[in-house]
Amino acid sequence: MFYFSKFSQKILDLPPYGSRINKVQTKKQRRQIFKKCRKRRDGIKMKIKQVEELVGITKKNIRFYESQGLLDVERAENGYREYHKEDIARLQEIKLFRKMDLSIEEMKALFEKKKSLQICLEQHLKELEHRKEGLSKMQDICERLILEHRSLDSLNAEDCLEEIEQMEKEGAKFMNVNKTDVHKKKRTGAIIGAAVILTYTFMGGFLAVCTTDFVQGMLMLVGLLTVPIIAFALVGGKFAANIDHTQVAGGYDAYMNLFMNGGRPYKFVEILSQLAWGLGYCGMPHILIRFMAVKDEKELKKSSVIAISWCFLSLVAACFIGIVGRAYLVDNVLTGGQTESVFITMIERVFTKNIGIPFVGGLFLCGILAAIMSTADSQLLVCASSVSKDIYKSFIRKDADDKRIMKVTRITVIVVALIAIVIAWDPESSIMGLVSDAWAGLGSAFGPAIVLALFWKRANMPGTVVGIITGGLTVLIWDYIPLMGGKTLAVTTGIYSLLIGFVLSLFVNVIVSLATKAPSAEIVAEFEKVDAYSE
Repeated sequence: MFYFSKFSQKILDLPPYGSRINKVQTKKQRRQIFKKCRKRRDGIKMKIKQVEELVGITKKNIRFYESQGLLDVERAENGYREYHKEDIARLQEIKLFRKMDLSIEEMKALFEKKKSLQICLEQHLKELEHRKEGLSKMQDICERLILEHRSLDSLNAEDCLEEIEQMEKEGAKFMNVNKTDVHKKKRTGAIIGAAVILTYTFMGGFLAVCTTDFVQGMLMLVGLLTVPIIAFALVGGKFAANIDHTQVAGGYDAYMNLFMNGGRPYKFVEILSQLAWGLGYCGMPHILIRFMAVKDEKELKKSSVIAISWCFLSLVAACFIGIVGRAYLVDNVLTGGQTESVFITMIERVFTKNIGIPFVGGLFLCGILAAIMSTADSQLLVCASSVSKDIYKSFIRKDADDKRIMKVTRITVIVVALIAIVIAWDPESSIMGLVSDAWAGLGSAFGPAIVLALFWKRANMPGTVVGIITGGLTVLIWDYIPLMGGKTLAVTTGIYSLLIGFVLSLFVNVIVSLATKAPSAEIVAEFEKVDAYSE
């Protein structure tokens, strides 16, 4: 095989191997090189590095164009790409058209012979003319407002908008601010979703919640497992190239390394904080209530197996969605708060653009709604039960009958739902941020209490109460009070508040329990009975 470096030195009189054409060659020299290449490069096979130097397109972009179907490169037996003169010519065309601001879609239609060059350029020219006209008109408006020495108070926005709208009718293009009213859509969806959840929770109670959760869980699991697999199949052999093209920190190798955070290794604190998320399960009331509803002791082991299997499958699938999503959405990498919608975006693209069966995509989108509903209805029910039985019946009205308790429960469901709608009303709020705070707060407050109640018979009421208060306050102080130079301890240390709150709550619970009166003989006997059964 002839490599381009040797070939260029001997035949094309190029600089020695390793030098960059972009840096040492003039435009005239480069044109001469291309002419010689057209005449004398038949049968010559080049590597991507040599193509990069010759054409002036980075390796990442070359792989991206290949992943988009603009370039079809042969591979040698060892799997490496081999570029021929036709590939060089195609890359030159791509470079030219991209400099002319032709989109990937336009180039793809051109290369696939769906459009002729003439038609493609004519359409693009019209688009450029519209842009030019719009920019020119906007320039005129800006210059006029400057000359008129307008201030914000004296600005008549209505007159300006009328002028712009007239220009748009005449063909000029301005930014379309009414593509989607995102805030309105989000708020409408929140109201509808809350109404549906509230209805069946209000009417059916715990039985309705359990029944709907089973159906919702199955739908959610199928969606979590199916969508990333289909997306991965659509990406195919372009996975690594797509990841590199997204310019992720550290490249593909770092991205796929479990111990790398971008271009650097994970710190011990980061690993510890991530692992601490697992502690939150111990204190989640909507999870614990499921185990409390198990009909007898024989079903406990079966329930634990189901729960562990569910967690494993769903968490692995969720990680797979994030990994595959970056490669699949290579031309629209989500950033910031948009990353939370990666699953939705993948579903829309897979079943609408790629496969063409939006109905199935709609079903999988229902899986996302199912995940929301299954958690929301459980939280509603737990809150309502706590207020009606643990607070109302225990402290306010101890002689309350079932009818009155049910009434208080339903009122609580409505009140909590309204509070949730108020929180969700802010369209810019981060779901992940809310989940993180709630997970830390509940896990730190109730997690240690549950663990000690299950495994330590010396735990008592005073220790539990003080531990709950300690865990909750620790999270609030750690996350919200700026104690270190105007920054919170969470920001300063990088440690997730759940870890600190859980440890402190556990420690305080043990100390206070040992310092106060031991549990009654009845409670100890109940603990030993359960402990003996588990053995």
